[in-house]
Amino acid sequence: MVALTATPEDALIDVSRRITATGLAPGEVVTLRSYTERGPGVLWRSAARFQADASGVVDLTRDAPLPDDGEKAYTGVSPMGLIWSQRPDLDR
Repeated sequence: MVALTATPEDALIDVSRRITATGLAPGEVVTLRSYTERGPGVLWRSAARFQADASGVVDLTRDAPLPDDGEKAYTGVSPMGLIWSQRPDLDR
């Protein structure tokens, strides 16, 4: 069973979290997405594709988005990349 974990689970936006996806198939490619409501009706979002390791884990403290990521959220390893790379969802 796939599980997505953010530790700490509930904190202010500027508190660093450890974000992991477990229970994936080894080498599986997944898209992780983040959404934050920043004011009434203002949704910010980001997404990036990652490849699970041999144990079926994606860990944002060590894994960078895939270089061919069509989402183009961010590059390099960044535990909070899915948060700081969010952009306003203007299509809402």
